[in-house]
Amino acid sequence: MENNDIEYLMDPDPNYLDSAKFPIITNYCENLTDKEYVTNPAIAREDEIKKTMLVLLTPDKSALLIGKPGIGKTAIVEGIAYKIQKGEVPNALKDYKILKINSSSMLGTMNINGKEESVTNLIVNELKKAPKTILFIDEVHTLIG
Repeated sequence: MENNDIEYLMDPDPNYLDSAKFPIITNYCENLTDKEYVTNPAIAREDEIKKTMLVLLTPDKSALLIGKPGIGKTAIVEGIAYKIQKGEVPNALKDYKILKINSSSMLGTMNINGKEESVTNLIVNELKKAPKTILFIDEVHTLIG
């Protein structure tokens, strides 16, 4: 196998994200569930966190947090990650990882095996192989014209 080949293998522990197996995710994303929090980053946001978790628990649904800059959308997602760390979520969300990526990191292409691939497609392909993973795209409004 050449150095520029990417090999996707599942680790026996599906929650473990390894840079050798998930190079795009580990290089472009921040793992919010592994982040060290001094305190809950979403104090007084329990209603928003509960509503967001309900959407996450609904099969085949995606959550989209909409609001003006600075109102705390990222804090809500970090609050969910904090609750996952503390085991304060429904059983269906336990052991999940929440990854944060800035939308600007998803733009562009990479050359893989002599073939140009969009970073977004590479991330999606890795996420398909990373069960119990939630992707939070920060600043997603910048992707919309």
